[in-house]
Amino acid sequence: MATETLPSVPVGQDAPFRSGLVARVTAVEEADVEARGPGETSGPGRLVRLELENGSAGDVDLAGVTVLAFGEDGSSVSPISGRPTDPVQGVLAPGESASGTYAFTTPPDVPLRLEISQNAQPDIAVVEQ
Repeated sequence: MATETLPSVPVGQDAPFRSGLVARVTAVEEADVEARGPGETSGPGRLVRLELENGSAGDVDLAGVTVLAFGEDGSSVSPISGRPTDPVQGVLAPGESASGTYAFTTPPDVPLRLEISQNAQPDIAVVEQ
């Protein structure tokens, strides 16, 4: 199955993958973020609250989940690897859900486009702020 970028949904709405996995960005909050790793920048940023629900018949390895953020001009927004980042982890059994937090450095007035993927899924879910 070829990779497909799915139609975008707003924050708070379900972004279902064709496999049955459902992503939902429940909130995008302003926060001051602190750089922890190489190339990261401290300053104003956003916290992205993500929920995943496994509506498929098999387990989903959450280690393969990626959340990317882009500004309105399409430029990549820098992720923060340390706290308050708390990514989803473990294995999600059918019918179970998990939540995590992803942090990015970006000015507060920039609308974000979020792309959520999981390495075993052929889709990219898109959430726009």
